[in-house]
Amino acid sequence: MKILTKNKITTLKKPDYYLKYFLSDYAKPLIVTFSPANILIDNKEADQQQSPWGFEFLLNENVNVLSFSCINKKNWYRSKELFSFLHKISIELDSFKIKLGYGSSMGGYAVGAFADLLNLDRVLLINPISTLNKELVPFETRFSKYANILDWNSDFKDGTIMNSSGYIVYDPIYTLDAQHAKRYCKNLVPLKAFGLGHNMPEHLKNLKILKWLVREFIYDTLDIDLFYKKIRTRRTLRRYYTWMLSDENVHLTDLRSYIIKNYAKKNGFTIKQAKKIEFDYNDFELIKKVAVLCENIHPNYSLELMKLLKKFRPEAPYVNKKILFYEQTIKKDKK
Repeated sequence: MKILTKNKITTLKKPDYYLKYFLSDYAKPLIVTFSPANILIDNKEADQQQSPWGFEFLLNENVNVLSFSCINKKNWYRSKELFSFLHKISIELDSFKIKLGYGSSMGGYAVGAFADLLNLDRVLLINPISTLNKELVPFETRFSKYANILDWNSDFKDGTIMNSSGYIVYDPIYTLDAQHAKRYCKNLVPLKAFGLGHNMPEHLKNLKILKWLVREFIYDTLDIDLFYKKIRTRRTLRRYYTWMLSDENVHLTDLRSYIIKNYAKKNGFTIKQAKKIEFDYNDFELIKKVAVLCENIHPNYSLELMKLLKKFRPEAPYVNKKILFYEQTIKKDKK
């Protein structure tokens, strides 16, 4: 008995995960995506059949797409119910001629972890977290909460154990991400984006590289030399200088700082702008969580908090979606 429906946009809501998919043509590529931690679907959004990370773009590319998201909380796709579901659909997915995986950060872990189960031919991973198993990644300090409360010793605990080929995009200067990336280098071609830190998809999007990169990956036509030519435009981003001059850049010396500041000036940024403080991942997530907790009591406060986050990450889809939601809620309340 088949589980997946064809030729119809379909959603599936479960306690631990949410899926939206469209399958139409076995001859076209199938892309499986897993959302990163900063773009989750909540119950209300699932009921409204909203789209997980990557779904709309891939749907417009006229390919088959399966897009997963954690629902309400970051369970890092460690749900046994999800494991069981993926086992069940893996046989159906074998009907597709080409099967690909695409994910970032937490989603990058999931793509790697389930790549062999789903028989993915190629993967595109952007700054993936390989695992939170403390024995495998003792260097990882950013997600200690999830390392402690989730089971990282059972099935699919390591995103690097896969046979798929493909690419991994990461910042080699950002030590934590670079250490995860090294664990993948056996199978994947590294694409190094110096000085962009962990929030890589947003910066690739701002540089107008992300769509190009995903398309080239889908059709297996990626020109690596052209990627490095395109990525040099990062010098037009204030975020590039902010990160390079931050404490997170453990390679920063006085001489390097002097050179970076000179490049910043040449590209129209003052030193004050280049050194402007930005939230790190944990700060951003904490403020976002407080905003959501307040939304049913003080939507005005939630709106202001989300607008604050937008100043630091103007392209963040979840933040923009919540701002629109709060504005509509406040407008209704005034009537």
